[in-house]
This record gives sequence, structure tokens and C-alpha cells, in this order.
Amino acid sequence: MAAPTFTVGELIDQANVALAGMFPGEVWVEGEIHNKGRPSAAGHTYFSLVEARTDPLTGRKQNATINVALFNKARDRVNRHLRRAHGQVRMDDGVRVRLRGTVAIYPASSTFQMVMVGIDPTFTLGSLAAERAALLGRLENEGLIGANAARPLNPLPLRVTLIASRGSAAEADFLHELELSRLGFQIRSIDTRVQGVDAPEELAAALSLAGSCPADAVVLIRGGGARTDLAAFDAEVVARAIAACGHPVLTGIGHEVDTSVADQVAHGAYKTPTAVAGALIEAVSARAHEVEECAARLARVADASLTDAERSFGERRTRLRDAAVRTTEVADARVAAAFPRVAAAARRSVGHSERIAQNASARLPVMANAVLRGAEAVLAEPVRRLGRVGSQLDLAEERLDHLGALVEAVDPARLLARGYAMVLKEPEGADFNGGAGRLVRNVSDVAVGDRLGIRLADGTVAATVSGIGHRRRPDANPAAERSSPDGLPNSHVHTNDSGDDQ
Repeated sequence: MAAPTFTVGELIDQANVALAGMFPGEVWVEGEIHNKGRPSAAGHTYFSLVEARTDPLTGRKQNATINVALFNKARDRVNRHLRRAHGQVRMDDGVRVRLRGTVAIYPASSTFQMVMVGIDPTFTLGSLAAERAALLGRLENEGLIGANAARPLNPLPLRVTLIASRGSAAEADFLHELELSRLGFQIRSIDTRVQGVDAPEELAAALSLAGSCPADAVVLIRGGGARTDLAAFDAEVVARAIAACGHPVLTGIGHEVDTSVADQVAHGAYKTPTAVAGALIEAVSARAHEVEECAARLARVADASLTDAERSFGERRTRLRDAAVRTTEVADARVAAAFPRVAAAARRSVGHSERIAQNASARLPVMANAVLRGAEAVLAEPVRRLGRVGSQLDLAEERLDHLGALVEAVDPARLLARGYAMVLKEPEGADFNGGAGRLVRNVSDVAVGDRLGIRLADGTVAATVSGIGHRRRPDANPAAERSSPDGLPNSHVHTNDSGDDQ
């Protein structure tokens, strides 16, 4: 038998008939709200209900999703259900709910959806409480409940890192309270979400950043709202971030009845953001009051010490003055008693000194003559020695005149004036002008081509050696060599130029 053929509409209708047979009435569905948008112009609200699960066939983690439609005509019924929870449950992203409605395939989009007609608030509150209790148990077992509370809070907590939603009423209340105190608080603010699906991760990141910044305390605040609005502060990632924070964390989460997991893990928990600010102000004021009391006590002690010191000084001054007067009177009495004895002793000493002086004056001429005769005997020998020294000086002067004459006789300038000459050899590598060089003493000191300087009495002649002659031995032919008048052999030189003495 051939398979039947349906139109699209017929197939959807048949599927809805099958769903109606499978689910003949309303059903309850549990899940987490995602992608909740604003109501449409007609007043309808649409969102998704999501369940994270593991596929039984593949073993992969995946989300099971169903679209939910809350039409305007069912809103009043849902609001009545929410009022039973006294405003503690609010439908928002990330909230786990139990919804009642019918299921069908929507023909216009061929999507499977649920038409919501009711909600069970007690399920949401119970689910939150159960999850919170389980998380607190795990944290207790790991020793994280009191980890942040063990961090000491600075007695003067003026440096504060504030974690809040920027522009929120909670931030404004907290800052306003600190401003009214007129204390020197230093505030560093970190903006973060405090509600919604992404809020837990952002809160944890903000706590990690605050722990790395210098601060005396980290303040985590959020204004009042439904129990579901505060679900982010029950998240495990936030609790662990508080426990690991390097500074004491103070919470001011706006709920009065229940406490969040963040409150239990924090160093200190307060009911409202204003209460946190008040606690900080009270701590600083108490410390300031202690300082003022210490200063007052110190001033009182200083005044008492000064008073005692002044009284003691006055007493000591009086005693010292009295002792000085008594000492002076005793000394005056002792001086008066000793004066006759001192005067008599002085008269005896003066008489004795006069007698000594008279005896000395009688012996002085005799002693003076003896000393003079001794001095004359001592000086006679030096006088004789000085006479001999004068004779030696005369002989030395004659020898010096004789040596001067000899020196003058051998003066080179006098020899040059008599017709002699000095021959100097050009230094190698020097700019030779015939006036300086090494003295030529033998013909072996020069070679053909050497430049010479011939020093005369009135100047210098530059010459070049063109030939060299040697003195003949005694048995040589005297005619073969002509000698100069002074007996030296003639040298063949070419005169280049002459110059004045330098």
C-alpha cells in the first residue's frame, strides 16, 4: 500500500491531532527562562524554556529548548499566581520555573511551542532554596564559608573598591551616605551586571579584579528586588570568587528576609547598601574617636607631667638657693677665721724672701765675673779658628781665578774666533738647516752624500760630503796628500748655503 501524501497544512493538522491525543489537556514543564523579550504591541510575551541535558544516544551535552508564548488574555492569571509568592518570583532570563500550558505546532512557523497559562512560584522558590542549600554544603565541606571572614579588616577602612551597577539606586545610596560623613574615603568603582544570565560571570570577574587592586575592603551591593532577581548572588562562581578575594568583602544585597550565598561567604553581610556604608563610617568614626581620646589622654598626662615638673623645679630651686646661702655663710666664716693665720704666714714668707734676695745680691758680682771669664775662655778658640778660615778663603779665591782663566782659554767661541770650525752631521729624518746635529769627530763618522753643518764664529755653512780623505801614515808620501794648516786632512765638500747663528 502506497504511503499517503499530505499537504503541509494537513501534516501540521495531523501532528496537532496526534499531540492532542498524547497530551489531551494542560501539562506542566520545568526549565530555565531564556531570551525573554519585551511584550509585543498586542501584549503578548515570547521566550524560550531551556533544559541542559546529555543526549542519551550521543552522550553529548546539549540544550533542549521549547518556545513559549504568553498571550495577553492569560497574563492576569499568571500575575495572580506570582502574587501568591509576594513578589519573590519574577519571570526573567536565568530563572528556573515550572509552567503550565498546552503544547501544539504553530502552523505559521511550523514550530513546536507551548502556550503558557500558569506558573508555580513555589517551585521556583523551592528550587532556588534547594540549590542554595546544596551549594552551601559544598562550600562548607571545602572550608570556604569562613575563608574571606578570616581576612583582617583594616581598623581604618578608607580605601574601598565598590562593585555595583553603575547609575543604580544602590550605588547612589552608598556613595551619598559616605559623602554625608565628610570622612576621607577613597572609592574605586567597578561597573558590572547584578541580574540576568551573564551576571554571575561578570560579578566573579569584578571580584577578581578588585582583589588585585590595593584596598582596605571590597563592597558588593545591589538594590532590592524579587528573590529571582537576586539569584546571581547565589551562584557558585560568585561564592568562590568572594572566598578567593584578597581583601575583606562586605555585601549589601537589598533583601530583608533571606540571605544569599554571597552573604554567607563574605567577611560581613548587611541588609542594604546604605547599611554597608554606615558600617564603614562607624568603623572609621570609632577609630577617629579612639585617636581623639588618646590625644586627650596624652594632653592630660602631658599637663600633669608639666605641673609636677614645675612644682619639683620650684622646690629644687628653693633648696638650691638655701644651700648656696648656707655654703656661702660657712665659707665666709672659715675665711674670717683663717685670715689672721694667712696674714702671719704671708709676713713670714715675705721676710724670708727678702733675706734670700739680699744674700743673692751680695753673691751676684762674684758669680758674674766668674761667668764672664769662663765665656772669654770658651770664645778664644772659635776666634782662632775663624782666622784660619779667612786664610783658606783667600787661597780658594786665587784658585778660582786661575780656573776661570783656564775655562776662558778653552771656550769654543774663542776657538772659533781663532779660525777653527765645528762640523755637525745632519740627523736622519730631520729638517736639517745646518745649525744642529751630531758632532763629527772622525772621518769615519760621515759618508759621501751626508749633509753637514760647519759652525764658524759668525755663522753656519751647510755642506754636502762629496769625498773623504784619510791622514797618511808616517811612511806615506807627504806630497800625495795636502794637509790643512792645522794638520787635518782636506775633505771634499760642496757648500750649499750659509746662515746666521740660530
